[in-house]
Amino acid sequence: MVCKLLDVPASSKVVVKPLCCGKRFRVMPARGQLWTEPRSLDELVPPDAPVRCYDAIIDELDVSALENYYRGGGPPAFHPRAVLKLLIFAMAEGVRSARALALCCGRDVRFMWLAHGVAFDHELLSDFRVTFAEDLKCLFKQTVILGMEAGLITMRQVSVDGTKIAAHAKRQSCTKEDLEKLLASFDERVEKLLIEMEALDALEDAEAAAERAAQIPLELADAQRRQERLRVAKAALEAKGWDRISETDLEAPVQKTQDGKRPGYNGQVAVDADSGMALSQELTDAQNDTQQLPPALAATIENTGFKPDAAALDGGYQSAEGLEYLQTNAINGYVNQAKVANNGRFGHEAFTYDAEGDCYLCPEGHELRFKSLKDLRYKGCRVYRSSSKCCQQCERRGECLSSKSKCRQLVLAPHSELVSAMRKKIESAEGKAALKRRFGTVEPTFGVMKAILGLRQFLLVGKQKAGAELSLAAIAINLRKLVKWATEGGSLSQISQAPAEA
Repeated sequence: MVCKLLDVPASSKVVVKPLCCGKRFRVMPARGQLWTEPRSLDELVPPDAPVRCYDAIIDELDVSALENYYRGGGPPAFHPRAVLKLLIFAMAEGVRSARALALCCGRDVRFMWLAHGVAFDHELLSDFRVTFAEDLKCLFKQTVILGMEAGLITMRQVSVDGTKIAAHAKRQSCTKEDLEKLLASFDERVEKLLIEMEALDALEDAEAAAERAAQIPLELADAQRRQERLRVAKAALEAKGWDRISETDLEAPVQKTQDGKRPGYNGQVAVDADSGMALSQELTDAQNDTQQLPPALAATIENTGFKPDAAALDGGYQSAEGLEYLQTNAINGYVNQAKVANNGRFGHEAFTYDAEGDCYLCPEGHELRFKSLKDLRYKGCRVYRSSSKCCQQCERRGECLSSKSKCRQLVLAPHSELVSAMRKKIESAEGKAALKRRFGTVEPTFGVMKAILGLRQFLLVGKQKAGAELSLAAIAINLRKLVKWATEGGSLSQISQAPAEA
């Protein structure tokens, strides 16, 4: 017979070993037992604990701009550096909620040590992020400078990419028709409640009328608040020209994410390939990266004071403005190009431009003459077309035209020469290596941001407030790198720059 619970033969006997002298188990001390030697918070945190590095590095940041915000008078405020230490360390540990951080200040020895044993209110922590949203960008720039002083940032290659982060809003968004239907239903609801209020006076049951009369104002107020929110959302949708809008975050457009379409923002980050440190960061409401190349690289140069030896970006950054920016500012950029589907026929690169005659020559030497300017995908596209008679008699017609085409036509954007040059550039050994390295540079940074820091969805509503969260995340990413450098033998005196506090 087998005992199903223990999955052993029921007849088996437990062999009891002979007991030795003394106690077998340790006696746990009473929770109310007093310590004979007083212990400090500093003794509870090991000397090599990473939190001590965070504390020392943040001491090197210049927070005078934050200090100037406090005018004095009344009860003294907490020093902004003390609050900043908690917010940055919490973000680095994946604690993003102000309430969760406030709890950690009373439960986690590391946070207790960082807070000097003081219990911080969650509202203070939350308001700090909102109040100093713009100042956090300046503090982020200081972390970039620290990385350069430590020798971590080399600027040999900068990789830029964007990531979609969900807004703190309902997943469902509304079209103009959806908003109008909702408005109509709430208009009807408000009208019915007003009529009901008037009818209550005629009721003979005074007690029932009084009970209902006390409920209607609350329902009416809720309906009117929703009415106002819907009106504001409709006005914002019309002003922005979007197809859909979130009722709970009017600044967040609907983005295509890996989790489907939902309101969100586009976080742009430039990363140093050697150190993995963020060099610039910005939160935009753009639904793609097409126009983000110039501002991303301009912010990188401003934060570091140097041009990168190379800049690598994916094909989503392809634009006339982006390629012109690289050329004008003499930046060695590599923008990945989408492969053109020619179905085995001659591509644009097979045609040679004759500047003297302003025409293109096909592989057989036939001319494609300039015909007109058209505004297609880009304004001012130049159209070149061959003679239909010439193409019909050409022996290589099948390599150039489809069965339905009568002649060959080339449509060239104003920046077509820059595109052609970039296609050749990324096919070189240096181009392939730069683009390959880009993938292994910026993607791990986004992985840390979302998987470890937990920044998959913002906790604050609105672009500016959400931008403060992205700034904190970028600061935390850079400090994680600096802390690792310091614990592996780096000297903090090498990056000392903050003035002594009074």
